[in-house]
Amino acid sequence: MPPFAHRDTFRATIYSVHFAAMFITNDAHRSASHSLFGAPGEAYWRAAEIALFKPWYLVSIIQKEVPDNKVDDDEDAYEAMRSILVADIHDLLPLLASDNGDRTTLKSVHVVSPAYMNGSGGWQMDRLVAIWHTKDTVDGEPVDLNVEILETVGGKLYPAFPMEKIVEKHDDLTLVWQHPPEHP
Repeated sequence: MPPFAHRDTFRATIYSVHFAAMFITNDAHRSASHSLFGAPGEAYWRAAEIALFKPWYLVSIIQKEVPDNKVDDDEDAYEAMRSILVADIHDLLPLLASDNGDRTTLKSVHVVSPAYMNGSGGWQMDRLVAIWHTKDTVDGEPVDLNVEILETVGGKLYPAFPMEKIVEKHDDLTLVWQHPPEHP
């Protein structure tokens, strides 16, 4: 048996369980003034640790806000830019689907990838232009496991989870999400 012949079967098992917990916070890094600015249930942090060396996402949205005591019309509304750190592709996809143009508009999505994935020697942030699905294979045979592939503005293709299938071209890919062309 060649070395690592069991790897594909093992890989198919392990990546079907995604690790969503990505950011570690410590009370020592909680902002002392967070209670002055935050709504109930919110906390402000000065630092967070990255728990896993896998891609994570920075999503920027423009959200239409209306003051509590005003009616919902354009005269009383204002726009607020929000940036959200997202730990996992399965949390990212519903957020991307919430771009309804009425109250929330997607501005940009970036993937932050670890060095072993991007080849840069460190963490690297790239703008995402598309997310694709494909089926993985074990011993050359397709298996019923979806694999998400991330496409950057530079044309690079990365698997959304490090142990998933690596692709170099768009063969057998199904488009899941694409950033509007006017704002790549």
